Amino acid sequence: GYALSGHAHPISHVAFSPDENWLLTADRVSTGDDSTGQSVITLWNLSAKDPTRANIKLSQNQLNGMSQTAAAFSPDNRLLAVGSKKATETGEAAAVYLLGISASGVSYDQPVEIVVDPAGGEVSALAFGKRGDAWWLAAGMKNGKVALVNVSSGVSDFKVIQLAHGIATMNVLTFSPD
Repeated sequence: GYALSGHAHPISHVAFSPDENWLLTADRVSTGDDSTGQSVITLWNLSAKDPTRANIKLSQNQLNGMSQTAAAFSPDNRLLAVGSKKATETGEAAAVYLLGISASGVSYDQPVEIVVDPAGGEVSALAFGKRGDAWWLAAGMKNGKVALVNVSSGVSDFKVIQLAHGIATMNVLTFSPD
């Protein structure tokens, strides 16, 4: 086995890609952390002879300053969704960034940004699901809202629903297979 190391902060997310070629590990700088460190997403290439030497690190600077709060691979292995909160003129907004995935790695030059709750909040859970021919992304937020985004239609088709008032942080989301 291999010891996968290199994060400066506690790991907050771990996920395998559906084809099992990539392992995502992400750390998160806590709000109480007085260091100048940045959150980092690391993609470990598990099909490489030595995954500890074949990894891709994505820092906040590389990802337009976003601080990741959740991450998920699409079931067709084409997208990596990263949940975030972003600074705005009026405070913070909940956002999701979509990054393309290929056999050689992740394209982070032009991430697609979707502001799923401009009134604030933070994405705390992500899940992909298929409905008919369309791929959907569900983004759960700490304020109890869920955004459903049709990622097959160029991400312009989405709606935010409030599941219940006073609900605690949305930690896990999944789609029913039917």
